[in-house]
Amino acid sequence: MSDLLWCLQPGVELGGKENDICRLMEILLRSTKRNALLVVDSDSSACASAIVKDLVLHIKKGQVPEQLHGLQVLEPQLSSSSFALCSQLEIEQKLGELSRIVDECMPEGALLHLGDLQWLSDPVQVKKGTASFCPAQHAVAELERLLLRHAGSRLWFVGVATQQVFARCQARHPELEGRWGLQPLQVASTASPSSSASQQLDKYIKPLFALPNLLYICFWGHLSGNLC
Repeated sequence: MSDLLWCLQPGVELGGKENDICRLMEILLRSTKRNALLVVDSDSSACASAIVKDLVLHIKKGQVPEQLHGLQVLEPQLSSSSFALCSQLEIEQKLGELSRIVDECMPEGALLHLGDLQWLSDPVQVKKGTASFCPAQHAVAELERLLLRHAGSRLWFVGVATQQVFARCQARHPELEGRWGLQPLQVASTASPSSSASQQLDKYIKPLFALPNLLYICFWGHLSGNLC
């Protein structure tokens, strides 16, 4: 599939991953509930991540509707394992850096790939000495500030989850779908990234910072340009 534009035409029927990519794109083009959560009936969210990566490749090639042209795709690599290695100050610094990068991507726009939401469904409590804090709460608060600051502008969230993780997210954060404008999207569990797509994505991935024991951000943009 070289171009996604035709799949939005009335009467077009697709199957498998192509259909999932087009349904994801339809959500992004909405005026409300336009942040997508891809839910897969599987033990792994890898197939849902493959759908997001294929869409990213089409965005970078300009093979999407004009409303999605020029988006920069950011992946902050949120995870319980990385949270556990960070101090509260380090997490706040990195979330602040993410916020700054998103701001710099405007007005062209940004698609924030939150990855597997297991970090949100099973939040870790990090203890440093006698104090403890929940990194997931800090991340949620910063993401909500971003949504409020850029309400009505070109900022999108995309996340992935298994059915089990999605159910735990709903139980632990019942208000999140409304506050984030999330639209759950059930996707096929057989999707996998093509080798050609993976190779092409490699040239779009730029680590902004990858310090030991810290969160890092992958910037999916053109390496020859500025950050945004």
